[in-house]
Amino acid sequence: MARQALIKLRRGTGAPADGTLTEGELAIDIAAKKLYTANSSGNTQVISGDQYNIGQSGNATHGVVTLTVDNSTLSNDSITITGGTDITVAGNTSVINVNSTSTLSTITGRGATTSTTIVGTGGFTGNLTGNVTGDVTGDLTGNADTATALESATTIQGVSFDGTSAITTLTAGNGASVTGTAVAVVGGTGVTSNATGVHIGQSVGTTDNVQFNNVDVDGTLDVAGITTIENTTAASSTGTGALVVAGGAGIAGALYVGGNLIVEGTTTQVSSTTVTIDDNLIKLAANQTGNDTDAVDTGVYSTYDVGGTQKYSGFVRDTSKGNKAFIFFEGITTEPTGTVTYAAGDLAYIEAILDGGTY
Repeated sequence: MARQALIKLRRGTGAPADGTLTEGELAIDIAAKKLYTANSSGNTQVISGDQYNIGQSGNATHGVVTLTVDNSTLSNDSITITGGTDITVAGNTSVINVNSTSTLSTITGRGATTSTTIVGTGGFTGNLTGNVTGDVTGDLTGNADTATALESATTIQGVSFDGTSAITTLTAGNGASVTGTAVAVVGGTGVTSNATGVHIGQSVGTTDNVQFNNVDVDGTLDVAGITTIENTTAASSTGTGALVVAGGAGIAGALYVGGNLIVEGTTTQVSSTTVTIDDNLIKLAANQTGNDTDAVDTGVYSTYDVGGTQKYSGFVRDTSKGNKAFIFFEGITTEPTGTVTYAAGDLAYIEAILDGGTY
């Protein structure tokens, strides 16, 4: 015959007073249908009833224990659960202590539950779902769904970043373009840029000989050293040759021309004090080459000033005379141009020795 265990319960109405029960002794409130016991100090502890429901499922090595607190007025209770793998606490409580070597993977609150403090002595591992209000002390690892801004902005390649908007920085690769305060690098023929830097197909140090083809300079080009143009293209006009200058050219030092000097302007002005010419003959009116073209006077004249009046003297071949005679003039006030205008009184005196010899 199997032995039967007899469990004795004290019964009554209302909770037993502290000191009424001994440790482990049971009592039942027949009116409220609550089960009580006492701890080692003799204090009464309620262990079942309408407010506390304890259920267990699983096996001997792994189980789920659920403790449900349905009375919303128990907002100041402290519930301590030791051990267990999966623990669910539903209701109002201010502190949850989980003393176990197992990992606490999920804390689920009912409704708009507010947790004032969550302390993990060994840290937390797992996902935290829901809104967190308050300070977080310690390191956070993982991804947030949204973020408003960094507490302290940081600087990336000279651009301030606080997480509220994107910034534009240097992008490595061929033909990379950068805007903002960084340097813009645009790759072209012979120029590449990648993660290691910008690359040009030749050395471009301050002491290197650099070669470029078709260089356009929109501003001022300052050259401190010697500039050598090795192109040998001949010039046949103002738009051809190895060096073509669209505007004027100012030369502060000496100019040496190894080839022919061709001047196509209307005025050639030489401010030198001494002019030396190796040619023994000077050709004037070189454009008078058409048939029967003899329309201008040719010669040489000089200028001087008398009492604030500019005057001119010289000699020319006068095409208005039938014999095209050379005449000497002195003191005319109209500067000679294509023809010389003079009167009989403007003819100059000539001191000369005339030898009438024979032919």
